[in-house]
Amino acid sequence: LKAEQSIIVRNRSELAEQREQLNVRLAELALRAIEATEVERARLDVDTQYASIKSFELDILTSEQQKETLVTTIKNLKNILQTLVSKQLSEAVNSDISETRLILSEKEKLLALELQWLDLLNERKQLETERLLMKEQWLTALQKIYLQQQGQLREQNFENVELQLSEERIAWQNKAREFSTQLNLNSNDPSASQSKLELLEAQLLQAEDSIFIIDVRLKAAK
Repeated sequence: LKAEQSIIVRNRSELAEQREQLNVRLAELALRAIEATEVERARLDVDTQYASIKSFELDILTSEQQKETLVTTIKNLKNILQTLVSKQLSEAVNSDISETRLILSEKEKLLALELQWLDLLNERKQLETERLLMKEQWLTALQKIYLQQQGQLREQNFENVELQLSEERIAWQNKAREFSTQLNLNSNDPSASQSKLELLEAQLLQAEDSIFIIDVRLKAAK
């Protein structure tokens, strides 16, 4: 736990520095040429960050399940202890009471640790979400400037066609990423209805098909 707390402190400090750096980078962005590879790296960086948050969500789910198991175990142990105490005291019963109290104490300590761990995981997820927002902001700015610069390098007719298709592709990519994220979140949500999952799957498929069609049109235009 101490190691995890140290990571959180370090991440907070890093995020503060990265926010300041991001503001400077955004201000300087329009002053230089943007390559397509830089935009793609930023997009991959965003996708990687999504995967990192997904990993934390799985860890949180596991911790939540462990917490519920411990809560149930502690409740059962307390009931057993109450039953033993109410019996006529004997050497055997006294031994069972002592053993049950020892196990109960250990489980309560484990629960306390699990709750601390769960809090740390949630805080780590929050920090990673903030990091994601910064990366998405950088990607959006890169895409915008890149498209503007690409438009300036082409003749008017070709510029309008490619720019429109590129903007549509970016819009569908963002939608696909959003639908994929929502589908993953709802897949782990017991309360999510089957119809909602099917709708998200259909929306994701539509977005992916639209991206494919746009790619074909872009190649044809070139």
